[in-house]
Amino acid sequence: MRAFGWIRRVLMACGAAVVIVMFSPLVYWWTAALRGEWSDGAGDTLIVLAADLVTEEENGRAATLGQGTLLRCVYASWAWKQHAYRRVVVSGARGAAAAMRTFLIALKVPAEIILTEPRADSTRENAVFIRELLGADAGRVVLLSSDYHMRRAGAAFARVGLAVKPLPCPDIAKRANGAWFWRWEAARLLGMETLQLVSYSGKGWV
Repeated sequence: MRAFGWIRRVLMACGAAVVIVMFSPLVYWWTAALRGEWSDGAGDTLIVLAADLVTEEENGRAATLGQGTLLRCVYASWAWKQHAYRRVVVSGARGAAAAMRTFLIALKVPAEIILTEPRADSTRENAVFIRELLGADAGRVVLLSSDYHMRRAGAAFARVGLAVKPLPCPDIAKRANGAWFWRWEAARLLGMETLQLVSYSGKGWV
């Protein structure tokens, strides 16, 4: 009987989770908390951080960008058309930066203004390596990343002494408005990002 009681409690908890994720505004509230404030996006340098890859750079084959990285690049091209940044910096290891540069050029961002930072494999490394790359000539810096990643990314850059204006792209906001299974993917990403934020805080990286 105890086993049946335990199973019933698990099923009730799962049912409650389904209701909360599918029918409450939790995903939107959670995203807003991790996104933080918006800025007008105006500046001199735009930084675009890589997210996922479908395949990595290997044996002369270019990396294939995943959905999150593609979305960030599309929004970066729109931001450049609006603000005409002097420089656009793309950052990501395993071939991500090179593939992002190629995609941005295809989206009509001038090749000569795009700088690549190809070593960073984490948000912390994005901040450290881009700070080194830009040096003292950063000007007004705008940071573009997914909405759910924005708070940690902005804090990580501030921690290394590079003040940035946040320009989040509506990643989770779009996923949550799609098919029902995207709500679960959105909740998973939000949970992982929250754990990362706690971890970065514990390490003194934000």
